[in-house]
Amino acid sequence: MMGTIFEGILDPYFTMILEGLFHSCFIIGVVIVAVALACLLLYWNKSSSKLRVKGKPHFMDATHSSFTISWDRPIFAVPEYYIVYFRKASTPDKWKSLKTLGGACTITVTHLPPNTKYRARVCACLRNKIGPPGEDSDEISTRTLAFKIKQNSTLCQEGTPNILSRYAVQWNAENYVRLKIRKIFIGDTNEGQRLIAGKSILLISTPHSGKTTLIEGIMNYVLGVRFDDDFRFCLPLDISDQDYGDWIKIYQFNEYEVGRISFPLTIIDFPRLESFTKENNGMIRELMESLSNSDWKRINCLCLVSKGNDFELSPEQIKYIKSILHYFPDHLMSKLCAFYNSDDAGDARIEQFFRYHRIAPNSSFSVNWSAIFHSDDEYSPFLWRINDKRLRLFFDFITITSPEGIRANVQMPTPTKREELKSDIANIQPEVSDDLVKLEEMKTRVKIFAKDRDIIESSGDTSFTIEEIRQIKSDLEPGNHVTNCMQCFFTCHEDCRIPDDDDKIRCVAMSSDGYCTVCTGHCIWSVHKNTPYVYKYVSEKVTKSYKEMKANYEQEKGRQLTYDEYLGYLNSDIEAFLQRLHDKVQRITKCKNELQGISKSPLANSVGDTIDDMIKSETLKREPGYEKRIAMYQELQKYSKMFKVTRN
Repeated sequence: MMGTIFEGILDPYFTMILEGLFHSCFIIGVVIVAVALACLLLYWNKSSSKLRVKGKPHFMDATHSSFTISWDRPIFAVPEYYIVYFRKASTPDKWKSLKTLGGACTITVTHLPPNTKYRARVCACLRNKIGPPGEDSDEISTRTLAFKIKQNSTLCQEGTPNILSRYAVQWNAENYVRLKIRKIFIGDTNEGQRLIAGKSILLISTPHSGKTTLIEGIMNYVLGVRFDDDFRFCLPLDISDQDYGDWIKIYQFNEYEVGRISFPLTIIDFPRLESFTKENNGMIRELMESLSNSDWKRINCLCLVSKGNDFELSPEQIKYIKSILHYFPDHLMSKLCAFYNSDDAGDARIEQFFRYHRIAPNSSFSVNWSAIFHSDDEYSPFLWRINDKRLRLFFDFITITSPEGIRANVQMPTPTKREELKSDIANIQPEVSDDLVKLEEMKTRVKIFAKDRDIIESSGDTSFTIEEIRQIKSDLEPGNHVTNCMQCFFTCHEDCRIPDDDDKIRCVAMSSDGYCTVCTGHCIWSVHKNTPYVYKYVSEKVTKSYKEMKANYEQEKGRQLTYDEYLGYLNSDIEAFLQRLHDKVQRITKCKNELQGISKSPLANSVGDTIDDMIKSETLKREPGYEKRIAMYQELQKYSKMFKVTRN
């Protein structure tokens, strides 16, 4: 009975609680349905809204030529595939598209230029329906060209806490033996780049100027290396093989970082010579002629490389620089610039020295590459920024320059004048040889008379026997000719069947490019001349006496001479004879310079250069009496130097 009473009392309360719970659940259900309906209204746009991709694409990875992104699936559909749209960040309206394979929510976009920013968006696709595009991604950037080059390069030095890793760039070379040119390719070439006109610079350097480091600095700049990168590029050691030390090296950078330069770059590295000798003079001439006959004869800029902290250079080095600059037209000097490698990248002291010697670059750039391979040097960031700025200014300078052809600043003689010059040399040279014999005899006579003075004063006479060398001209048989080099004074072909000098390029002594393979200077065919005769030296022993020779001399003077007077006249005759010899060699030198078109250039031969050529010719031919003639040439060389000092 008590239970019945309690049930009657609690029933209304239970009923109220149950009704409350029912109403709460109902309200919660309504809210859930409302939220669901709201979601459907938000994402359901007719039949395609369910394919909307949620959120932005996510960046995953990038290389120098690709980037990888991923994205989230749509909430209300399982797409069969996706279409990914991408564009350069700088061109908002130029979209490109790719399809994914299947329903994968990731893709790698390839064949992109390095160091370029992109944006991407994704559309989901189901059967024949394409969903609306999702949100644009944040900016995605491909990596710099440097990372691509690094993949193909060789680690040559591991990095340390203080030094960055060095990678020797991959390269291949072509050798042009005849031209003495070694072309070195760095980077790949594609068809698009072949259509872009490149720029070429010619480097001329002084000793210890840091030219190799400058080339490496330019290479790191062109290939897109940044200060924060943990590596640097360097030139392989075997790229500068000693076998090619005196060759022109041409570095061709087929790839370049867009934004730093916009053209393929070619660096023409002219070999540096320690001194300006006769041989080096000829080497410069040959190399410049090779360059002017090659595919790289047009350049945009001449670039002088020197140490900025030097106060001066030797006269030989100034002459070397001027000898190269001589090969360019005067108006090309407006494209002369200079790189000064200095300790502080500040003003270069050597620049004033160059200007004093009338070598005035139009633009100059002081750089400091001392920290290019360092990682923790406190000055490295500052020097990197300075070098980067100077290189940017340099490439701005050559970007606006037009190419100019390399052509010698010379006036070559006409064919008629050329034959006249060669004939003059051919006629004077035998006279010089005869005079050398006479000079040697005169000096021998004075030497013996001075040695036998006591005998002469006591007996009035002395006799002596000498080997007398005579030069004999011998005509050749009709149709036979001798090919002689007018530069080297050398017989290059003794039995030549080509009578015409203008056709001498076909002589067997000439190589396919027209240079002699026999004479010491390997001169061009046009400085060779035919003669229908040869000169031979013969020797015979002759006995002479003081009394007889003095009597002949007294008869010439018209009075009696004492011993001292006679020897005084003989010494004066030797001086006068040396002067006449010097004048003849000087005439030959003048003809040689005109023949090469270098009379007014630093490349012009001096009398001493001509005498050196004559000595070399005598040494090689070794004809009778050559040692005595060489001794007389050396006497003439001494006289020529004294004459030059006295004149100056």
